[in-house]
Amino acid sequence: MEQMRKPVKQVPANSKSLLEIVSLTPNADPRLQILLQNIFGKVVLVRDYDEAMKVAKQNNLTCITADLDVVYAGAFISKVGHYNRAQMDKFLVYQQLVKVKAEIDGMVHKMKEIQADRDKNDISDLEAFRDLQRAEATLSQLR
Repeated sequence: MEQMRKPVKQVPANSKSLLEIVSLTPNADPRLQILLQNIFGKVVLVRDYDEAMKVAKQNNLTCITADLDVVYAGAFISKVGHYNRAQMDKFLVYQQLVKVKAEIDGMVHKMKEIQADRDKNDISDLEAFRDLQRAEATLSQLR
């Protein structure tokens, strides 16, 4: 059992070990702690891809970024995070398009309302002009 214990790698200051996050209940089998150390002892969380590349190369640790990129010890990169980032980028572009379309639809609706008001005003102006012509005709007949 003791031979299964591997020393936990020194974690760089700009990263966080998964062992700090994953924990067992106090009454768990002590062999599980050894298992956790063997599995997660060389996995750290880092802020971004560039940091992951640096930590993976310099410390021989597997790094997981906030964008879910996985950079294995020795700086071998998985495509999991890139796929997720690409999907997220597509989703963000879609959200922006939906927002812009909603703004355009709102502007078109306002334009239609303004045109309808303008048409009503034109009709009112035309009726007022006709009333004025009739009044002038009546006035000229009275003279």
